[in-house]
Amino acid sequence: YKEKMLDYNKFTVYTSSFMSAVGTGVSYICFGWSVYRLWSGYITTGTLLMFFQMANSLSSSFSSLIQIIPAAINAATCAGRLMSVSELEKENALDMEKVDRILEKEYKGITIELKEVNIHYKDGENVIHRGDFIANAGEITAVVGPSGEGKTTLIRVLLGLLHPMEGRAELKNAEGIKCRLSAGTREFFSYVPQGNTVFAGTIADNLRMVRPEATDAELVSALETACAYDFVSQLPDGIYARTGELGHGLSEGQAQRIAVARAVLRGTQVLLLDEATSALDEATEQQMLENLMHSGRVQTCVLITHRAATAGRCDRRYVLHGTRLCEQSAP
Repeated sequence: YKEKMLDYNKFTVYTSSFMSAVGTGVSYICFGWSVYRLWSGYITTGTLLMFFQMANSLSSSFSSLIQIIPAAINAATCAGRLMSVSELEKENALDMEKVDRILEKEYKGITIELKEVNIHYKDGENVIHRGDFIANAGEITAVVGPSGEGKTTLIRVLLGLLHPMEGRAELKNAEGIKCRLSAGTREFFSYVPQGNTVFAGTIADNLRMVRPEATDAELVSALETACAYDFVSQLPDGIYARTGELGHGLSEGQAQRIAVARAVLRGTQVLLLDEATSALDEATEQQMLENLMHSGRVQTCVLITHRAATAGRCDRRYVLHGTRLCEQSAP
């Protein structure tokens, strides 16, 4: 990224310098030519002054043209990226018949299970080697490990964005119906990423992005589950208080709680929290996790965290170290 940005800046500097040099050269040629014509008596002094005024106007337009060139290239690059995304092949939603059977049942819980999975990217070494993982219904399962050890890769597998090269990655309900994790099973998950995901608008607008038909009472209930209603209720307009882009006007911890409330409001069976409580104090974090599992809204919760204390309060803990994904029997 750094190299590409330097190349882009170099191109902008070189282009601007070249066009400025050309513009300056043309200006001097025109100036010399006009002086020669005046000296030869072909034009008058008044004509020369009028020419200079028009030349200044033309020079300003030429300067604007110089600035358009890098902007046009930037716009073309962005358009190319959008076209690349729009031309992607449709995801392969595996075992959709089994997904429909799970939806038809009055499920009492969703369990996620990975068995001896090998996961790697194209032409790369294994990120996770023969990893076992299980997240049972009614439990909070924590995954801990240093940065760059594969926690994001694990999330991609759970969301069906990445498929194991070997082993099983399945989702099953209480009746024992199983289906492979894929794009089709993604509707069972709500994912709260690590970054700030609050948008400009009211708090209610941010929550209703996932359920436009939700009532005010449902919004308040979701905020209470995420330990967010205590500060939202103190805002001048409550749930209709406005925030700026990226939650401007809110603290990082408040923005995280609103994002969790939005995931709770969606009403899916599995909640994935990727460092989504990192800005909360331990007491608030513990209260939120208890609320999530006793609210009846979330059946299975997977928590990615760096905090050993947070992992110690979870029902099940896994550690990612190197390419190994191991269950930790004790805090």
